[in-house]
Parts: sequence; structure tokens; C-alpha cells
Amino acid sequence: MRSILIAIFIYAGTLAAQNDTFLVDKIVGVVGDKVVLFSDVELQYQQLKLEQDVPESFKCEILNQLLSNKMYLEQALIDSIAVSDEEIESELDRRIRYFISMIGSQEKLEQYYEKSILEIKSEFRSDIRDQLLSQRMQGQILENLRITPADVKKFFASIPKDSLPYFNAEVEIGQIVVYPEISKTQRSLAITKAEGIRERIMNGEDFCTMALIYSEDPGSADNCGDLGWVGRGEFVTEFEAVAFRLEEGEVSELVETKYGYHLIQLLEKKGNRIHARHILVKPKVTSGDLDAAKKKLEDIRYLIEIDSLPFNTAVNKYSEDENSKHQGGMLSNPATGNSYFEIDQLDKTIDFGIEGRKAGDLSQPLLFIDDQGQQAYRVILLRSETKPHVANLEDDYYRIKAAALSQKEDEELQKWMANKIKDTYIKIDPAYNTCPSMKQWYQTNSSATTYE
Repeated sequence: MRSILIAIFIYAGTLAAQNDTFLVDKIVGVVGDKVVLFSDVELQYQQLKLEQDVPESFKCEILNQLLSNKMYLEQALIDSIAVSDEEIESELDRRIRYFISMIGSQEKLEQYYEKSILEIKSEFRSDIRDQLLSQRMQGQILENLRITPADVKKFFASIPKDSLPYFNAEVEIGQIVVYPEISKTQRSLAITKAEGIRERIMNGEDFCTMALIYSEDPGSADNCGDLGWVGRGEFVTEFEAVAFRLEEGEVSELVETKYGYHLIQLLEKKGNRIHARHILVKPKVTSGDLDAAKKKLEDIRYLIEIDSLPFNTAVNKYSEDENSKHQGGMLSNPATGNSYFEIDQLDKTIDFGIEGRKAGDLSQPLLFIDDQGQQAYRVILLRSETKPHVANLEDDYYRIKAAALSQKEDEELQKWMANKIKDTYIKIDPAYNTCPSMKQWYQTNSSATTYE
């Protein structure tokens, strides 16, 4: 349960959008000096209903989770655990950017909440702080938890044979990526365009407006180019070297990175973190540039095929995708954290490239667009392929290990919670007395009471 209700965002506004009925609020739970309101439970329940079919009884689980979060928060404050203002702002910015990308634009988000971005941040800042403190407390509880191979075997043996999970066919895939080399003519055109934008800004035109009109960064253009609060190491080197040297309000000269040409404006600086925005102008890729990249990749593929060049060596020497390059070219599944993909989890171009191939085969060069909107070619290696099967230790050790660790973490948190409940003031609305999940709050705390 500890992860079911970790909010993507605070849900204020959702209930109002779904239900015009006036709601009289009240306290439904107290942990120490922290309270849980009826509206807290109701808002999260309404949000979950938008995403999936959940019964009314699930409000019990929501209250249980909210009470648990209050306990983590209470202990975090007792232990003087802290989160910095920069961390809070960074998390706020990250969530705002996510929701802007989901809803379409900053203006639509502001219309939905009937508030400005600054008002939204102000309203949610304390909630974000509490969430971060609660998560940090859980991390501290679990920081020394380890799991051994013996623990994994014991966990697997405890699963009834008729309850073992069934896994669909999966593949492991690697890639070598080559980006087209941009021509001098296109670079010159991009530089001229970017310099023209900078000149207009220096002559008084609004940076935000210029970003909305001209920036080619899909992740920030609709938000005035805003990159939020970030620390060192989060930008590419060339960008970071300039951004951290700027004075507040200053606009940089052109900065060239692998993504194109940037104009950077520093909004605020606190310690080793900055709040910046930028405008990105990308040089255009011609068909000739793409053909040259494809030809280069065809030559690399040929050398691998005739055993003249090992795949790992080719990755280290030629691949231009930094994420997979440092993993020997192997791709990681963002849904699971491991290297295995079910076929329906693959990008369609990858699925097409490996169709009909067997383990060890290479695809032909495939054109694709990366998450920055850049065109490139890649060759896909089908490293391994598993058939549909019932879970077993030989084929699924790392997946079983993750499940065993998750169970051990839940048990450790439950044990910690039971010990804390014994010595903490607890009070719960009697409307939730019949909830099975409320038993832990009464059984381990003889002084726990309900409202009359």
C-alpha cells in the first residue's frame, strides 16, 4: 500500500471539476499533532476513480495510507530530517512541467485550476514539502536493508506452485545509434536565427514570448522555456558551464550543445542550484545528412556481421546514445528497471526491426526520432528471447529478487509503524471502524480512540 497513493500531484481542483456538491469538511484522523481531513480522503478517491474502477470501500485504504504518511512526517520532524527549499522548488517545477505536457499548455493548466502558475505553486508548496519528508523518512528506515540469494530462494519457495506468475515472451535488445552530421550551411542558418532572437530580446522583447514562438525544445517551449530548479550535473557540460556563471536576469551569448544552439537566461540562483530558462534553435537535418548516417551504420553493421568488430566494441566506439552506450548498448525497460521487454512494450520501429529474427541477429539501420525530437539511425541487436513461461529462478532471478526485496521492505515498514503506533496519540473517525486496515491502529495502541 505504501506506493499506491504516492501522488503525481496534489488533487485540489479535481473534485470541484467532477462534483458541484458543497462538501462540509471535518477531521477523520489524527496522528500525533497531524490531522487527516475528510476532503483529503475524498479528493484522492475521486482522482483514483478517474483512472480506474475503485469501490467505495477503498477509502479505507486511502485513509490508512494518509495516516501512515502522517506518521512518517511526524517522525521526520522529530528526527530533524530536512528538505531544502531548492528541492521543494525543483519537485514543484518537475510536476508542473509534467502536467503542462499532459494538459497541453501552461494556459490550459491555469484555466483548469483557475489560478496562475505562481498561485498553484504557493498553494501546493507545503504539501510537496510534507511528501518529500515522508518519502525521506521511509528511505532512512530502509537504507540498511539488504537481501541475500538465500532470501530470494526462500521467498520463491514460499509461493504456492499454482500461484506462480506466468510471464509473456520477452526480449533483450541492444542498439548502436548514429546521428546525422549537420552541414555547415544548416549550422550557419541556425546561428543566424538564434542571434536574431537574442538581438530582439536584448532590444526589449520578452524572453517568454520568444521561447513560446521560436524554441524547439518540446519539453520547455510551452512553459516559456522554463527548466525549473536544477543542480550541477543535470545539464550537458557546455550548457551547464555557461548557465552557472550567469547573473540573475542575464541572457547568455549563443551556447552550442549536441542539441543545437541555446540562449539561456538565469532567473534565480541558490547555492549550487539554479532556476533557468532557455530557447533552443536546432540546425535542420537534410536528406543527404540522413543518408550519410545510414551509410555509416551500414558499414558498422557489416563489420559486426563478418565477426571483424564485436558488438560491445562497436557500441563503445561509434554509438552516440549516451544512456545505452554506458550499458554496453543494452536498453532498460522504464516500466520494470530491468533489460527485458514484452513485445507490446517496444517502440514500433524496434518491433519492426527484430520481427522474424533470432537471438544474436542485427536489424537493418532503422530511422527513428529520439525523445528530444532529433532524427537518427540505429541498428538493433536481439540479444536474447524468452518464450512464455511460468516463473522460475533460473530465468527470472532478478525479477523474483525485486519482488522479494519489495516484500521485505513492506515488512520492515510495517514493523517500524507498529512500534511507533504504540507511543503515538491516535484518533480515528468511527465511520471507519469496520475497515480491516484500521485494525493496526487500534491493536497496537491501546489509547487509540474514535470520535463520538
